[in-house]
Amino acid sequence: RRPREQPRKVFRTTTRRPASSSIAMMPLESLPPSCVAEAQRLVAAGALALDTWLAGDCVRGALQRQGLEAEDLRCVAMAGAAGSAEARRAKQLLAQVAWEAELCGAAEPSVASPGSPSPWSVPQTCLAYACQQEAKVARRPTPDQLPSLAEERLQARVQRWEEQEDVLM
Repeated sequence: RRPREQPRKVFRTTTRRPASSSIAMMPLESLPPSCVAEAQRLVAAGALALDTWLAGDCVRGALQRQGLEAEDLRCVAMAGAAGSAEARRAKQLLAQVAWEAELCGAAEPSVASPGSPSPWSVPQTCLAYACQQEAKVARRPTPDQLPSLAEERLQARVQRWEEQEDVLM
């Protein structure tokens, strides 16, 4: 009689995806260089290139995960294109969304069945504010309001993600 062989243990070395709130808090210097380069390209290219980029499925999903709207990025990029101190903030925010979109694209199934909805068109969970419809009011901030408006939105975004992570834990 032969002794039974023990199954071999398989060790997988997978890296964990950073939490969206961690990405939102990350300084520009710590973001992936490819994402920073993409952000610089978008700020320099102008509104048309930014709108085209914002129309992508992964970018829309990234905006949702970061607690942002396309108009938030347009305002920050517009201020950043003017060459003000907001240029760094615009690059940081765009790079954060670009990284989130890159991670979403890597997690997206490579082959989808024809006619199936995009993974970002149907929310997988409704645990947080993402599924709550809120009234949207169209408004254009004045150029002197842009820096404070961007900072307020960043603080609100971080607070929402911290609350969401507390609920999930």
